[in-house]
Amino acid sequence: MPFPLVLKPRTGRGSRGVRVVATPDALETYLATARPGAETTLIQRCIEGTEYTVSVVVWRDGIVRAVVPKEIIDKRGITRLAVTRKNDAIDRLCRNIQERLRADGPFNVQLRLDANGTPLPFEINPRFSTTVTLTQAAGVDELGLLVDMALGRVVSAESWNWREGITLVRRTVDAFLNVDEYAARRKAVEQAP
Repeated sequence: MPFPLVLKPRTGRGSRGVRVVATPDALETYLATARPGAETTLIQRCIEGTEYTVSVVVWRDGIVRAVVPKEIIDKRGITRLAVTRKNDAIDRLCRNIQERLRADGPFNVQLRLDANGTPLPFEINPRFSTTVTLTQAAGVDELGLLVDMALGRVVSAESWNWREGITLVRRTVDAFLNVDEYAARRKAVEQAP
């Protein structure tokens, strides 16, 4: 593969341990300091372009209920700012992935659009996306609908429609408490049923 390359641990989360290397020397340095065993490092070609994280909503019957692409605007380990975008090429790709892999539950596809607008996946995760809240805000209550289906409740086809242009702004909020107030709140949480 041509440089630059993306190197990452086989297992991990939140982009921990992911590196982009531009030269063979940088590759050797990374591999020399990585966890022992070649099987622990994945090497992928570096894809330039707009990044997307995609919720592919599938139930046990294997039918794709919804494909919700979210353009990543800011990411620091996890997505901080994203917006839902309709994209037929991404939709087709995710449905094709499902035809081949036959997942029996929701999964997440991470990809980039190359200069021609072709979606090129670099990860498929067998889990809900960390942007599941954005999927819900766009109109698909992925968790609730899958629970309804598991309980045998009738779910209308309308439940799987979603809106484009819904934006997620993820932030953290600092809270300041004196030590006694913190201890009292912690105790209350620990004693809660």
